[in-house]
Amino acid sequence: MKILKIILISAVSLLISLLLFGWFIGFFKNMKVKEKEEGGFTVAGLKYTGPYSTTAKYMAQVEQKLIKLGIMPNREFGIYYDNPQTSSPENCRSYVGCIIREEDYDKIPELISTGLIVDTVPKGKAIFTEFSLRNSVSFMLGAMKAYPLMSKYLSTKGYKATMSIEIYDLVDRKITYLMQYE
Repeated sequence: MKILKIILISAVSLLISLLLFGWFIGFFKNMKVKEKEEGGFTVAGLKYTGPYSTTAKYMAQVEQKLIKLGIMPNREFGIYYDNPQTSSPENCRSYVGCIIREEDYDKIPELISTGLIVDTVPKGKAIFTEFSLRNSVSFMLGAMKAYPLMSKYLSTKGYKATMSIEIYDLVDRKITYLMQYE
C-alpha cells in the first residue's frame, strides 16, 4: 500500500510539473492569425540548403560577425523557402541572420566584406501570429502551432503564400511567424 501511495504521488507530481512546464512555454496559448503590411527591412545573413533544424549554427556565425563589427543582434530572422512536409530535408533552402537597425546601415559595406549577404525583405501583404520565446523548445513548439494555423487561414481566404519568415525578437522575447501572400 505504501509503494502504491508513493507511485501515485510521483505520478501526480510529474503530471503537475508537465502541465506547469507546458503553460510556461506556451503550449496552451491560443494563437490568432492577423493581417498587416510587413517588410521593408534590411537583413544580413547566410543562405543555407539543408535541414531547417540545423540553421541555428549559421545564425550563430552571423551573430559573431555582427558583434565583431559592434552591431548588437537583437532581432534575428529566418526565411524559409521550401515546405519541409513536401521537400526533402537536404533540399530545404533558407536565408538566416539578423535584421539590421537603421543606425547600423553605415556598416553595411563591412558586413558584405565579412561574407554576409545583405538584402531587403520587400514590403507586402502578410499574415502573422506570435509566440513567446521562453527557451529552445519555443522554436519547435511555436512552429508546430503557427504553421498549421496559418496554412488553414491562407486556404480559407484563398491566399497563396510567397514567403515565410520567422522573426526572433530577443529583446521582447517573442517569435513572429509571418507569411507574405499574393
